[in-house]
Amino acid sequence: MFRRCILMMIIGAVLLAATAWGHHSFAAEFDAKKTVSIAGVITKLDWINPHAYIYLDMKDANGVLVHWAFQTIPPMMMRARGINRDMFPVGQTVTISGFGAKDGTQSLGWIKKIQYADGRVLQVTAEEQ
Repeated sequence: MFRRCILMMIIGAVLLAATAWGHHSFAAEFDAKKTVSIAGVITKLDWINPHAYIYLDMKDANGVLVHWAFQTIPPMMMRARGINRDMFPVGQTVTISGFGAKDGTQSLGWIKKIQYADGRVLQVTAEEQ
């Protein structure tokens, strides 16, 4: 019985370590000095862990359609802040402000806030991110 208990503890520790190792910090992927503000139409929402994603289509200066992916905090943290998935309907025109990818990926960002066409602003993550 004692060996089984020790074995279960070791397996649990390995599984927890693997999960923690796979997670990354904001600073590992995004540049807090590289601000972005993208106006476009929500095309998809991935309300998943460990981070929710909002996908946005916008047209660049040449009229070319660009697909953006914006990462944010986990759905559980969003719900704790009173934010739910119904606030991001596909087809909704919004402006997302946040930070660009550190590796220079042109269409990947981290959401700080979202402004809706009617002027409402939804602060998703802290200003000092």
